[in-house]
Amino acid sequence: MIGMKDIPTRERPRERMMMHGVGILSNSELLSAVLGFGSKNESVLHLSNKILAEYSLGQLSQASVNELGGFFGISKAKACRIIAALELGRRATSEKERMSGVVEYPADVARLMNDMRNSKQESFRGVYLDSKMRIIKEGIISIGGLNTNSFHPREVFGPALIEAAEAVILVHNHPSGDPAPSKDDIKATARLTKAGKMLGVEVLDHIIIGKDGYVSLKESGML
Repeated sequence: MIGMKDIPTRERPRERMMMHGVGILSNSELLSAVLGFGSKNESVLHLSNKILAEYSLGQLSQASVNELGGFFGISKAKACRIIAALELGRRATSEKERMSGVVEYPADVARLMNDMRNSKQESFRGVYLDSKMRIIKEGIISIGGLNTNSFHPREVFGPALIEAAEAVILVHNHPSGDPAPSKDDIKATARLTKAGKMLGVEVLDHIIIGKDGYVSLKESGML
């Protein structure tokens, strides 16, 4: 089997990246650069190809350390490298979206939170806006099922007060894939909308992300 040491130096992923820029590398070469080295039995390029044959990039970005650890001999350290690199990419994309302009439609927020579509864990996030409806901050509020007892309004509005946000858009995902709001979703939204009015922070919408779409409580007349 051909190992990395058998490949001419100028054709190795890291050297190609330094010579020609990162854009020239294939997905497997990029993954090889992240992993750094393979094992005694196979090269890092071969290992990268095997990983990408099993996982799409989207699936890989949602995998856990335990899921990847042990896969074809991947150590937990290597699994952490993969997940960390993909998370950096997600955050870079989110930051670019935040700086790109004004939020005009629920679809804008749904696109920003695209990583939630395939998540196997339910999470609740807030997107905080200034007076011109520009995103100034977004972050996780809580992890787990959404109900009226799973969080306190201060967890939602604390960041809004710190950032002097004028409004917040609530976002959470349904790992089942169905974005239809539950009774708890509607109750929690009503509770937070009331709390926001008292604090001077408007709850503009609550968007629920599913596998193939989303539901805006505002558009659906439930806010």
